Amino acid sequence: MSCQSALKRMAEGHYPRHVQCRRHPGRAVKDSHTPQSLKLQMGLAGVTAAAFLAAAVASLAGWRLSVPAWGVGLLAALGFGLTEIPFLIKVWRRDRGVTLPAVGLLWVRAFALGGGFALGLVRFRGRFAGSRTPIAGWQRAVKRLMDVVLGAVTLAVMALPMAGIALLVKLDSPGAIFFRQTRVGQDGRPFRIFKFRTMVDHAEELLPQLVDLEALSQAQKPQSSPQTYEGS
Repeated sequence: MSCQSALKRMAEGHYPRHVQCRRHPGRAVKDSHTPQSLKLQMGLAGVTAAAFLAAAVASLAGWRLSVPAWGVGLLAALGFGLTEIPFLIKVWRRDRGVTLPAVGLLWVRAFALGGGFALGLVRFRGRFAGSRTPIAGWQRAVKRLMDVVLGAVTLAVMALPMAGIALLVKLDSPGAIFFRQTRVGQDGRPFRIFKFRTMVDHAEELLPQLVDLEALSQAQKPQSSPQTYEGS
């Protein structure tokens, strides 16, 4: 994959991301696809570009705002440089020859992703206003009533089999009977789920000891992408 193709792919990948942010604002900060450091870099790159552009315009127009604008741009660029340090350390340890190009590639990546996101905001402005509610009013009330009634009936019918399953889980291995996990529901709201444990107790905590998650992440990313060295 060429560098141009990689940048195009990154921009197109963030092109529709604004729809998710409009419908589920909480995911703009908490989502599993984009590392927090990358979101910060996108923001800092945008502030840097906007500040330098404003400073250039102010300088040409003779306005006094040019000095503060240059200052904001430099601070944002410095902040971006600080966020690059962990990534560059990984690159230095693996291949010192690409460390310097990686500095520029991180800027290019941030502009490509941020540009794709901004283009999506402009292109689809007004089309996706707020989050969608599949049902509302009396229909929503009827559905809620059905959920409660059917859930209670099912729980009563399955109480005895569930007690047997709980006993089998307890006898099979030590640990909690139920597995608890936080998941995302309607409008991005988190909720807790409970189900019978089918793995060893605290299996999620043991996963990093059994699987090299960083190596697995690298294997799933394009080799020409600047994210290749990042274990996120």
